[in-house]
Amino acid sequence: MSNQLLGNLRDANPIPHPDRLLTDEADARAFLATVQERRHGMANKTQPEVQPTEAPPRPTEARPDSEAVISVVRGPRRRFVYGLAAAVAVLIVGTLTWIAFIDDGESPVAAPVDIGRSFIEAQDAWDAEAAIALFAPNKLATGFLTVVEEFPSYYAWLETLDWRYTAEECNQVAVGPPVEVTCSYSYENAWTQALGVGPYSGSSMRFFIADGQIQQLNNTFITNTGFSVQAWEVFTDWVSDTHPENLNVIIDLGIEGRTADVPIVTPEALVLWEQYTNEFVASVAP
Repeated sequence: MSNQLLGNLRDANPIPHPDRLLTDEADARAFLATVQERRHGMANKTQPEVQPTEAPPRPTEARPDSEAVISVVRGPRRRFVYGLAAAVAVLIVGTLTWIAFIDDGESPVAAPVDIGRSFIEAQDAWDAEAAIALFAPNKLATGFLTVVEEFPSYYAWLETLDWRYTAEECNQVAVGPPVEVTCSYSYENAWTQALGVGPYSGSSMRFFIADGQIQQLNNTFITNTGFSVQAWEVFTDWVSDTHPENLNVIIDLGIEGRTADVPIVTPEALVLWEQYTNEFVASVAP
């Protein structure tokens, strides 16, 4: 080993005591070999594996308290507000519809069958106004003593004789329009009650109804079920015997005698109808 190498070795490895200074070349080489062996061992020594560590979660950016509250509440509150608005809208529409209905003053259209029953009930109550109100302007009625416009006189005659009508069955027989309804009914009056006969069934009314109004009404008044013989003829015979001078005042006898037998309902005749009915009932009372 050269003196330069030994000098470098001595400079790189200072020692505190002069006695330990390497001056012999053999010792220096042995020491250098030892140093190189240490360096080689340190280079080849397995280093402990360093496990990578996960980066700590990035802290969420803090928001102001007011904004955080809004982010939590905004969704449900919005749904609640929308639901409340929809409910209010429905309430408003329903209220306006109800108000419009009230303002129009219109009532629901009655079923045709109910209209038929209502007419018979009005006739049973001798309520001409209610009966006329069920008809359309272009009304037509057949089988009655008068036209519809003269129902007040006709119903006054019914009241004088205490006529009673009972609807037995009402059925819709045609869809229409107009809808067709038939109602069967029974009847009785002061004469039949005094004589102990009746009531009589078999009569019927046929209604033609459109838009909740009676367009046409055909009344089939059946008298051959016993009423003619048991009541009508008994009463008219009594009048003929007791008040012959006024028989033609209350009854239209027709051209050939008593073939028509149509009651007359003038104001003068109504007075006599009431008088003679009361007398007849009293005469047959037990």
